Amino acid sequence: MAESIEEAARGATEGQDTRGHAGTAQKERSVILSEPLYVGITNKPKGPPDAYKMTSNPRGLALIINNKTFSGAKERRGSDVDTVKIGDLFDQLHFRVIPEKDLNLDVMKRKLEDFANMPDHQESDCCVVVIMSHGYQAPDSNLDGAWRPLLGQPGSSSVPCPYVVFSSDDKELEVEWIIQTFTAIKALKGKPKLFIIQSCRGGKPQDGDGVRNFVETDSKKLRMVLDADDIFVANSTIPYQSAYRDTQEGAWFIQSICHVFAESAHCKDLKHLMEKVHNRVADHEGPKGQKQSAELWIRGRTKALYFNPGIVP
Repeated sequence: MAESIEEAARGATEGQDTRGHAGTAQKERSVILSEPLYVGITNKPKGPPDAYKMTSNPRGLALIINNKTFSGAKERRGSDVDTVKIGDLFDQLHFRVIPEKDLNLDVMKRKLEDFANMPDHQESDCCVVVIMSHGYQAPDSNLDGAWRPLLGQPGSSSVPCPYVVFSSDDKELEVEWIIQTFTAIKALKGKPKLFIIQSCRGGKPQDGDGVRNFVETDSKKLRMVLDADDIFVANSTIPYQSAYRDTQEGAWFIQSICHVFAESAHCKDLKHLMEKVHNRVADHEGPKGQKQSAELWIRGRTKALYFNPGIVP
């Protein structure tokens, strides 16, 4: 990738040096800019015989969209660090990384559709889409029963609240639209499709105890869901809640993915990796006691997903 960690860090600094922490040990923070990312490797495919095939070179394509600067919303400082780190991670996991930045709605939708239809997927074993932006999903004053995953769900008279991310021109794009863009692609049939969404799903902070102030959130206010197989969606937070980002070291969720995957992707499958990511995110505490809970969706028929770093035919 064209941008170095040092360049990303210079563009993402601010204020006093008091930051959120993971647990009680400052040295255990998941991303330290002075330390490069090293992914552990294996010399043979992991998992049961019916695990997803994950040995192609490249494993697949990884589209990374980072909307940092917006027409009206606050700049997402620290997100350049996330782009560099997660791009490095998937590069070491043998993916061909395609970074994009600050896309307006029309361009963002076109880039996603063009990426979904790339012929390279035919020879690949996996597809990854990373979206990092402001986002929103909250019922505002109509909290009771307002959120549900399916339109017209029996027993609720409230209007559902779409889960959206924002383009650089402050327009919303439904996360479900992003997922559905990939479900009918023949070249991806039977192959794992991993979506990583770093954004808020509301402006309500989770409870916690703390007194400092150095983190920001990715919150910005503001079809029917179709089931499909082989879909994994890693969400940085749960409905109605904020997702937090260290303005120098990047988002807690992206930091945690990079740390856990680098440490364990050579021997653990995606579900176990995400369990460790969730625990690591939960260990973080922001300067004012902010807490965060991540969430993994698994949709349709799936298999064990091992990334098998180190195996390159």
